[in-house]
Amino acid sequence: MNKRYSYLLIFCLLLLCVCFGACSKDDDQEPVETQPPIENSPGDLSHSHAYGENDLCEICGEAYVNRGLSFEIKDGACTVTKYQGTATVVNIPSKYKGVAVTAIGEECFSYHLFIEQVLIPKSVRSIEKKAFLGCVALSELRLPDSLESIGNSAFMGCESLTEVVLPDSVTLLDEGAFALCTAMTKFTMGSGITRPGKYVFRNCSKLTEIILPATLKLISNDMFDGCASLSSVSIPDGVEAIGHRAFLNCDSLTDVVLPESVLLLGQSAFQNCDELSSITIPESMLEIRESAFENCTALSTVRISNIKNWCQIRFLSNYSNPLSYGAGLYLNGELVEDLVLPEGITTLTYFAFFDYAYLKSVVLPESLLEIGGYAFGRCQALRELEFKSNITNIWEAILYECENVQVIRYAGTREQWEQIEISEEKQDGQDNSILEQLVKFQTK
Repeated sequence: MNKRYSYLLIFCLLLLCVCFGACSKDDDQEPVETQPPIENSPGDLSHSHAYGENDLCEICGEAYVNRGLSFEIKDGACTVTKYQGTATVVNIPSKYKGVAVTAIGEECFSYHLFIEQVLIPKSVRSIEKKAFLGCVALSELRLPDSLESIGNSAFMGCESLTEVVLPDSVTLLDEGAFALCTAMTKFTMGSGITRPGKYVFRNCSKLTEIILPATLKLISNDMFDGCASLSSVSIPDGVEAIGHRAFLNCDSLTDVVLPESVLLLGQSAFQNCDELSSITIPESMLEIRESAFENCTALSTVRISNIKNWCQIRFLSNYSNPLSYGAGLYLNGELVEDLVLPEGITTLTYFAFFDYAYLKSVVLPESLLEIGGYAFGRCQALRELEFKSNITNIWEAILYECENVQVIRYAGTREQWEQIEISEEKQDGQDNSILEQLVKFQTK
């Protein structure tokens, strides 16, 4: 029995030692600096506070109030890194601890569902990646003219924003910056932007007005993908390329004029624009990529001013050509039906007149040396075709599914004809054998 009490006494003494040691350790720690409790009222909204080193506002003298913002000071600049408040209006100070606030950090306000307005001071130069991602209640946004960059997905999913004006100071508009802003109806892009990031306005389904600057060089990949309410867009002269899927699924787009600066039309650029009825292709155009006009079933008018240039555009598939759904080709306002190609053309590109419903006859020039595959494919109204004697190469199935051709003339001899490299490659069982069957020689 005495032995049992001895063990119990030893255990109690050990327990007291442990407790005493823990208390002593806590007493040795330095006191932790605590922030004052978060004040969720926005305070004075007449200005952005500029808090000096003494935590007093240099403008109004107000003492620093913790409104849920966290800051990081590094290399002489201050970044807002996090917001933990619940106010509907947030007033970001222009200074903290005497240091200018120059950036709103990555994911700083992301998914704060109650914020309706953020006052951004003129000291801010950068809004970083996903800073306001998913702020579904944010309805008022005024960007200062000090701002230089807007990061990836910075305002993506801000479903209550209706109008945004981008100041001229902004030179970087990163990918997805305003994607899924489903209530936005108008956006004005400042002159500092030349090459915006990909899918900047993807699925902005109510966007009806977009004002683009004269400085713009690129309509980027997926830039307006899913902008279902966009019925017209003025593309400034100076834009050199329309990116892949740039206007994909723009269901309300009806008329597009591409300026004389455009060189390239990307893959699926206007795919599924099923209300698009007319388009102007400039003389500057060099290449139109796959499926650029696929499912543009309402397209009825294609306007050009230079047939020589049209014949040299590199069409990468049949749906690269806007004629594929029965559109009329208008050369300086006149519908092309009986086509006499001018001298100077040396190559007729693949798919140049593919599926052109109005073409009745073609006279090729003396200068023409090469005809690309499917150049006159599915031209159901085509009856007559005339070659000159300088032709050297005819690629695959140039009269693919041309069931009504009756006359093919060749301004040369049988011997010259036999020297031409004529492709024997078949497409859906069709090749160039129709040429041999119908050709008539004008020189014996």
